[in-house]
Amino acid sequence: MHQERGMFRVYQCPKCNNIGFVRIENEHESSHCSLCSAVIIDEPGTLYAATTIEAEELVRDLVHQKRRERKAPKIHYGLGIRRTLIEIVESLLELNRGWPVPIEDVLREATILGFSLTKSSKMLHKLIEEEVLFKDDNLIGIVRGEIV
Repeated sequence: MHQERGMFRVYQCPKCNNIGFVRIENEHESSHCSLCSAVIIDEPGTLYAATTIEAEELVRDLVHQKRRERKAPKIHYGLGIRRTLIEIVESLLELNRGWPVPIEDVLREATILGFSLTKSSKMLHKLIEEEVLFKDDNLIGIVRGEIV
């Protein structure tokens, strides 16, 4: 098995997110993305390899790591629990063709996103009190001037 030796930079392109590797002479040398030709520079956390086989392994590891990160539930901290709960209700209503949805479904989705059941329940009740959402038995919907 032939192993090309040298210095290889393993990168994720900041422009197109392509993950690859390129041969370089030293760490301070810039290189280009193999997909979009964007400039790749040495940054903290940049990976280097001594052989093409090692570089290929690092690329595979980086691809797997990025896949795991994408699959992890995303918590919308910037939006806050209030806006996130409204978005959950909107999404579930859309899936349910505009008909009210069970409160349990909304709370389940909020829990999947990482919000505590207690905080989610309290905020749902507050949104109902403020007449942003309406509750009918165990179903919930959004108030839009008139009940949907």
